[in-house]
Amino acid sequence: MSGEPRRLGTAVVVGASGLAVASLGASDVYVDAVRQGDPLWTTLVENSLSLSIALALCWAAVWLWRAASDLQVRQMSRWFGVTAGAIVVVLAVVLGSQALQSQFKPLLVAAASGGLTLLAGLWIGRYDADRIAQRRAVEHERDKFVALFENVPNPVIAVQFKDGEPRLEMANPAFEEVFGYTEAELAGRDLRSKLRPPEEEAERVDGTERSVAPQTSDSDLDWTEMEVTLDTDYGQREFIRVTAPAGDDSPEAEYAYYVDVTERNQRRERLQVLSRTLRHDIRNRMDVAYGTAEVLEEDLDGDVASLAGQIQTAISDLQRISEQTREIERVVSGEYESYSSPLSTLVADAVDGIREEYPAASVRVDLDEVPSVRANDAVPVAIENVLENAVVHSDRTEPSVEITASTTADGRYVAVRIADDGPGIPRQEYELLQDDRDRSQLEHTSGLGLWEVSWILRNLGGSLDFAENDPRGTVVTLTLPKADEPPAASRTENDGRDISVDT
Repeated sequence: MSGEPRRLGTAVVVGASGLAVASLGASDVYVDAVRQGDPLWTTLVENSLSLSIALALCWAAVWLWRAASDLQVRQMSRWFGVTAGAIVVVLAVVLGSQALQSQFKPLLVAAASGGLTLLAGLWIGRYDADRIAQRRAVEHERDKFVALFENVPNPVIAVQFKDGEPRLEMANPAFEEVFGYTEAELAGRDLRSKLRPPEEEAERVDGTERSVAPQTSDSDLDWTEMEVTLDTDYGQREFIRVTAPAGDDSPEAEYAYYVDVTERNQRRERLQVLSRTLRHDIRNRMDVAYGTAEVLEEDLDGDVASLAGQIQTAISDLQRISEQTREIERVVSGEYESYSSPLSTLVADAVDGIREEYPAASVRVDLDEVPSVRANDAVPVAIENVLENAVVHSDRTEPSVEITASTTADGRYVAVRIADDGPGIPRQEYELLQDDRDRSQLEHTSGLGLWEVSWILRNLGGSLDFAENDPRGTVVTLTLPKADEPPAASRTENDGRDISVDT
């Protein structure tokens, strides 16, 4: 039973109980005062407790029907049923005892009633203790939440949706410091009209903006990320706004967490501008310089012609760096989408490029029983960069490289080991990548190749590691996450290429 039926049933039962107690009291007054001739006041005193209890039960019935909350009705009906059952048990024992022997023993009835009252007191005490413990636990969790809410360094607010508009309920000190509004100033007001600049629309990062009404607990999306431009005490700033429902019990309430990404976006914009300038303006001028040096080399003789050839080599290196910066820009900006792929397909793409450009190199590959990995179109570029680094910098006529792979001990990643027999990568090269050396020494490194590899892997949640090979050379380990799902059919084939033999 629930809702109105429970309310009506409880009120009727309680009211009927009050009337029953009142009828017994009135009957006793009638017998004593009218039929036996006892003084009226003595019989009224005798029945005052029962009549008062009857009046209280009738009042409780009216209150349960008219004013009690659903929770009060539910709990009071349960306890009323428990006590009614206890009374029935006591009455059954008393009436049964009286049926067995004619002499009524009020002391036994009093003892039984007192014992039942004590048990009821113990039971209610246990219930009350559990209730207090639960309340204290809730208060403890609330205090921890409040402490977290108040001390988070980023702006955080609690929002209640009213008529489809977000109304501020709570704001932490960081929000007041950044946006310049106190909780009292924004309480009950539409946040969008105060924080968002005119005509500014949110840009979806992940999820969908909640613009008209809050999402319910049935929604598949538990939280959203939106990139928004907002007015602050420091001018217009760009934020990632992360919102999450306050809970299933409050479908029209949510929390919002703001992360200032203004400087990050400005750095990205500067990187894109510089990269564009490098790729277009500088590359065009390098093409002109390369063509001029080529003409000089053909027209001149001796050392001067050799110098023209060196100019061409330097220009080719600059053009290669320009292409690397373009690739790095695409990786850093998230232009590549990840997918599941067999590792053999990725390695085959890279090995094919090395075979074509360096036919003298020997590449041995062993990738038996390796699971698919999370990858993108830049992973073959990363593998090829490491292979090319091993081949180009080798001091042997026929460089030898071996590629093996295995699942890591925790079963979450696949480690691809590329071992060469060359002179080894200088320590300062990979110490920079592993944060073991001051990055201000970047100008002493040989290029962007290993940085590009590192960024490609880190963008996928992987890593890049180095170790010395035995007896000589370097082992470069590219760690990639295992695929979360089977690879798409379009990427599971190996295009008929055999990468398990030497080249």
